[in-house]
Amino acid sequence: PDLLILDEPTAGVDVEQRHDLWEYLKQLNESGKTIILTSHYLEEIQYLCNDIAVINHGRIVAEGSKAEFMKDGKSIEQRYLEIIRQDDKSATATA
Repeated sequence: PDLLILDEPTAGVDVEQRHDLWEYLKQLNESGKTIILTSHYLEEIQYLCNDIAVINHGRIVAEGSKAEFMKDGKSIEQRYLEIIRQDDKSATATA
């Protein structure tokens, strides 16, 4: 298929299989396949993804390219925490 949608494909997978799957997904993407995946493993997102959307409480609260998320030398994890904390503060302030 030209499009793969994967929900946490490496959850519960051992380290070796996880890295094998990462490489396979990279190859598929480089061959022109579009891959949409969800993951709580932010290093996985940083390694695999070109474009990122952050979902908090069922809503997309940020989206952009990996470069946009990593501007100022921040990791995806650092940026994710900033986004989630800000969104949670905003939600609390309006509640």
